[in-house]
Amino acid sequence: MSKNCEIVKDLLPLYADEVCTEESRKLVAEHIAHCSECRAELEKMGKHISVKAETDVNVMKRIRKRMRIEKITVGLISLAVVLGIGIFALLYMVNTLGPMDVLQMSIGEDVRAEVDENGDLTLILKDYAATEDYLMPILSDENGKHMGIDKDFDASKKEGFGVSLMQRKINSFAAFETYDSMDRKIDVFNVNEAEIDRFFIYDEKNNKEYTLWERD
Repeated sequence: MSKNCEIVKDLLPLYADEVCTEESRKLVAEHIAHCSECRAELEKMGKHISVKAETDVNVMKRIRKRMRIEKITVGLISLAVVLGIGIFALLYMVNTLGPMDVLQMSIGEDVRAEVDENGDLTLILKDYAATEDYLMPILSDENGKHMGIDKDFDASKKEGFGVSLMQRKINSFAAFETYDSMDRKIDVFNVNEAEIDRFFIYDEKNNKEYTLWERD
């Protein structure tokens, strides 16, 4: 019998009655995990050994491993959610149109209208203005109110026809970038036939008009 066995056997009654100190309890648990003789002595005292010291270690290892796996899983799920939101936002910006900020883009000089000898009015867009994706038509009345925007718009006093430049929302990231593109020419209406006295670009973002043609 080793010296350790003698010490442990002296502590076994206290260990069995669970009245020994925490330090003694750990000493006994570690010893009986490897000593069958002392473990047999403890079992004679009616003490049921449910968990061995090495089992405690294995349990802790499994818990730590599970915590690491759960931490990695949560991290991957969070990353997937962030990526999903990013992809959704990108698709939204690519596929959703909004009014172009004419003032911010400084494209007032890049938009003009020309009327030929037949009275056909053509809208000409160049540089960044030419990157618009859609022209939103809009009417104005004699009081400067706009259809669909101002509640007091008077359709019986309409005098102007205009368009808002629409663009994909993602274009706003390139607000100060210019493009060396060819002019875009868009036929609008014939001034001799239309009952319109004015044609304008409407900057919905800043509620500002840019008159491009006005009847004499």
